[in-house]
Amino acid sequence: MTVEWLEAGGAGRWNSRQLREAIDALGANLEISVTRDAARLSITVTTDHLDAALEILAALVGKPRFDKVEFDKLKQRELERVESLSRTSGSWIAQMWLQKRLFRL
Repeated sequence: MTVEWLEAGGAGRWNSRQLREAIDALGANLEISVTRDAARLSITVTTDHLDAALEILAALVGKPRFDKVEFDKLKQRELERVESLSRTSGSWIAQMWLQKRLFRL
């Protein structure tokens, strides 16, 4: 959820919509990934748009907005996804059972 929230909340001087529009206007490809041990943000853009792309990347890293309204939307979507998985995916249920047993959640 952190990855989605980072992009959905906006950054620096850009709200969520403005951020997406700025990235699209550059013809850039923004990738954000998070693992247990690391977070990686990258932006792919042509060299003539490098300065603008680095400004966006710097805002995402240094000035994320983490808007509560956006978080509430993402939280609701995640709860709906989990509810759906709990009804339809036996492997997901088994994984949750195992984590609960291993980590006493």
